[in-house]
Amino acid sequence: MTYTDNIAVMEIAHCNKALAWIFITYRHRLCAYAEKITRCPDTAEDIVQDFFEKLIVNRKTMHIISLKEYLFGSISNLCLKHLKHNEIKREHGEYIRYTPGLNNGSNNPETVIMANEVESVIRMIIAGLPAQCREVYELRETGLSYSEVAERLGVAVGTVGPQYNRAITKLRKAIKKYLTFL
Repeated sequence: MTYTDNIAVMEIAHCNKALAWIFITYRHRLCAYAEKITRCPDTAEDIVQDFFEKLIVNRKTMHIISLKEYLFGSISNLCLKHLKHNEIKREHGEYIRYTPGLNNGSNNPETVIMANEVESVIRMIIAGLPAQCREVYELRETGLSYSEVAERLGVAVGTVGPQYNRAITKLRKAIKKYLTFL
């Protein structure tokens, strides 16, 4: 069967060939688009790979009207989410790096106390996370992609994102009073 966008959308829920056609037809274009946004070919590839894994898992419950809009819109959203997450990580690293006493061996008692308190709060929040949420957070922080984390934990890729976001949200709320830029 020869596929078009409309036929593939109609058959995606129950036909692996339609899914394969979408992957073959759009993968390279989606990677190029993601690379323009992220400016990193490896990151772009990971985002597109994760997207297709989610598409496979969720295809039976999806209601796609325009295939191109759905594909490129989803990739755009995932790239922006990735960039925002990296910005938060970068800002947090800069805060620790440039705040006197947090990373430079300062003996200022007030700064040392604050640094210890922040570290203690972070450890307490991580320890208090539900087991799967904690494992997802710890594996993601080692640099693993969503798909790699899902594979290691034996869960669906769609489970990793919400679990990781839940952990990040709890951490942000807990340390907000210490980090004025959040």
